Order: sequence, then C-alpha cells, then structure tokens
Amino acid sequence: MWLELGHEDFSGQAHILKPSRVEQFEKGGISREDITDLVFSCLEREKCVGRHKDAEVYEFERDGEIRRIAIVVGSNGCLVTAYFFGRKRKLSREF
Repeated sequence: MWLELGHEDFSGQAHILKPSRVEQFEKGGISREDITDLVFSCLEREKCVGRHKDAEVYEFERDGEIRRIAIVVGSNGCLVTAYFFGRKRKLSREF
C-alpha cells in the first residue's frame, strides 16, 4: 500500500486529512496527527469486518472501545480515502 499527497477533492493524503474528515475522526477520538498511522495500522494488523460501498471497514480498539474506520484502496495499491465509520452505521456487507 502507498499514499500519495493527492488532492483534497479526490484522493490521497489531502483527501483523508481534509477538514471535514478530520472532524469526523476527532469526534471518534482520533487526533489529526494519528490518522495516517491508524489507516496503515488497520490495513496491516486489524480485521476487516465488512464493506460500505467501495470501502473495507476495519475494527480497532482505542481507549478501551471498539471503533471502526472505512478505507478505500485502489487496484494499484494506492490509498484513495479513509473515513471514520461509526459503529451504529450499517455495513453494506458483513464478513
């Protein structure tokens, strides 16, 4: 997997760290500084629990709570986007 700088409106790090996404993560207890590392950590170590549209949804533990993140990876291995995914949200498909 790899992450390009990208563009805020389309993909890459700029898209993942755009203000509206950062706000979602922060509401979920994830600081801006931790987002990129969290995305890679989930891809490498955490269990994919399902899908939401084009994203795979991963669960991870933070501060004693199970949380979710949705991640889209392109066919070339490039990280397209990632966003905080609340536990109450429905998955399109569960694994």
